[in-house]
Amino acid sequence: MMLKPGQQIIFKHRGESELVSLDQNLLKNCIIILIDNAIKYSKNAIFIHFHIKINEKKCAIRISDNGIDIP
Repeated sequence: MMLKPGQQIIFKHRGESELVSLDQNLLKNCIIILIDNAIKYSKNAIFIHFHIKINEKKCAIRISDNGIDIP
């Protein structure tokens, strides 16, 4: 994964660290694919936002950019 000139990934984490039961490889692969698509389909000099929010009931992961949308 290589950023285009001027692209930046902004990472934010909210919430306490919690133990979550999940498939680590599946989660890793999903995040890599989503960030890679954000890099590929966005223009130069944009921000890619990677946010994680954790509470006692769920873990929400959001990756957003200004590129073309996935239908």
